[in-house]
Amino acid sequence: MGLNLNRSTKHFAPPPRLTISEWADQYCFLPDNNAEPGRWRTSRAPYQKGIMDALCDNRIQRITIMTSAQVGKTSMLNNAIGYYIHQNPKSIIIMQQQVKEALWVSYFVVFDSQLVEHYLISSMY
Repeated sequence: MGLNLNRSTKHFAPPPRLTISEWADQYCFLPDNNAEPGRWRTSRAPYQKGIMDALCDNRIQRITIMTSAQVGKTSMLNNAIGYYIHQNPKSIIIMQQQVKEALWVSYFVVFDSQLVEHYLISSMY
């Protein structure tokens, strides 16, 4: 009896503490219309690791990113949102330079429930 109880306790243990880059490598998939569809691999663009991991570092209060276009900023942001939904639920605020950009992000996240649902399902399994 004690042996069965010991085996079942692993189901009650909290999930392992992961960084956003580790979480993305384990749970995220890029859509079929992406240049490299399939499982997310941070090693494809190693410069993203530091940015993503800074997003979950409690010692960091503000992050400013200056990059060129098309280097994975949206994917990094999606990974951070998925991480906080799955691993560490909390309030999230995303700031944009212009109102039209903020409205686009709001529409993308709030109103396009099929897209969010697809992202969550493909990220979790």
